[in-house]
Amino acid sequence: GFKDWGMVGEMRDAIHNVENEIKMIDSPKLEAHMLMLRRHEKDYLLRRDLSYKDKFNKEHFAFEQSLNSNSLTTKKRKQLLNLLESYKNTFFLLVEADKKIGISQNEGLTATVNNLSQDATTTVTNLNQLISTKTDQYINKTISLLGLFIIICTLTTIAIGVFIMQGIVGIMGGEPEEVALIAKNIAKGNLKMDIDSSKNYKGMMKSVVTMTERLTEIITGIYQNAEHLAKTSNQYSDSSKKISEGAYNQATSIDEIASVIEEISQNISQNTQNAKETDKLAENVISEINEVKIQTEKTLETGKLIDEKVQVIHTIANQTTILALNAAVEAARAGKNGQGFHVIAEEVKRLAQISKEAAKEINQHTANNTNQTKKMAQMVQNILAPIDKTSGYIKNITLSSEEMEAGTNQVNSSVNQLYNISQENAAASQEMAAGSSELGKQAHSLTEMVSYFKVNQKVSTNIKKKKKNKKKIKKVVKMWKKQNNPQLMRV
Repeated sequence: GFKDWGMVGEMRDAIHNVENEIKMIDSPKLEAHMLMLRRHEKDYLLRRDLSYKDKFNKEHFAFEQSLNSNSLTTKKRKQLLNLLESYKNTFFLLVEADKKIGISQNEGLTATVNNLSQDATTTVTNLNQLISTKTDQYINKTISLLGLFIIICTLTTIAIGVFIMQGIVGIMGGEPEEVALIAKNIAKGNLKMDIDSSKNYKGMMKSVVTMTERLTEIITGIYQNAEHLAKTSNQYSDSSKKISEGAYNQATSIDEIASVIEEISQNISQNTQNAKETDKLAENVISEINEVKIQTEKTLETGKLIDEKVQVIHTIANQTTILALNAAVEAARAGKNGQGFHVIAEEVKRLAQISKEAAKEINQHTANNTNQTKKMAQMVQNILAPIDKTSGYIKNITLSSEEMEAGTNQVNSSVNQLYNISQENAAASQEMAAGSSELGKQAHSLTEMVSYFKVNQKVSTNIKKKKKNKKKIKKVVKMWKKQNNPQLMRV
């Protein structure tokens, strides 16, 4: 307590009672004893030295001896002795309280508070170090796992792409550019191509080469046999119709081949797009990892703030202890006139409020640390979604491969159909070789049509062109083109 309450208040009341009784007796000797007691009391309160307690006790004993030898009434002497004993007891209780609280920082409750404060500081420091270490370990482990997964996904995607390309090359039997070049030349009617017949072509390339050779043979045969076709009779008109139907079917098959090749091109384009999407997902994963790193740095900053606030609490505790000692000294010195003590008490109250606010801030920073940790967990969850999406793209690549295989089968079927049609055309050509001269007009029309194709062999025809049939031949050619597939007309 201070001033008029607590132990100090009780001691001051006992002192005032003794002093009032001594003034009424008017004894200089007793007043001298009282002054010495007050001196020893104040010396103790100022210095906190237990030797002054012993001096106080000796002076108290001398005071009692003086009272017993004084010519006072028994009642008055007993009253003074009781008041003096109350003064002594309250002073001794104050001394015992100081011992319990701690006369120095290394004793009593003060030492306990200091030790607990140091232990709390050490614990918080260790906790911050542990959080930092564990966070670094988790981040390193996460980065390693994600990096490994990205590498595996990338290698798997590359392997699938290589496998698909090898499959396409194997199906086509050569480079797609080479197959496309041959098809382009055929579409332009250019059969003057240098194809290495010594190579062992496979797949679609073999079929295209075979088709080119067969077309060259057919066109050459048509040129060579055009003169004979002009001498055939009307009985072979059915053979001419068969050739027309075969040409129509051949054009349809070529159109189917073009459609299948277009579908294969679209599938390849889709695979390329999926690869780009996979690359974007990898970039998003790297961005998320960088965000995790930033959040971890914020967690470390929060740990530092907690350490600083604990230091503030420690400093305030020390200042509070010093102010408490100063307040006690001021109270002992001032007596009733200790108005300045009120200012010290207010300062102590303010420091206590600062301690409370610092503790509140520590709780807030701890909550922020928890929220940031949760955010890191959510970010890891967000990383899993793009990974699942990458798996979906891989499945799409697999489906595209299956569609390519089906398209290849369709290409092979169309090529076989072209081969059969070519055989039928060859048979029809043989029939037309023995035909009548009435087919001369149709032979001339056929020569005009196949003149679009250019072959290496030098071919000449001896068909006589009659001026009166010239307009009629052009009309037949135009009607034939209209009857056939538009795709064939473009060819």
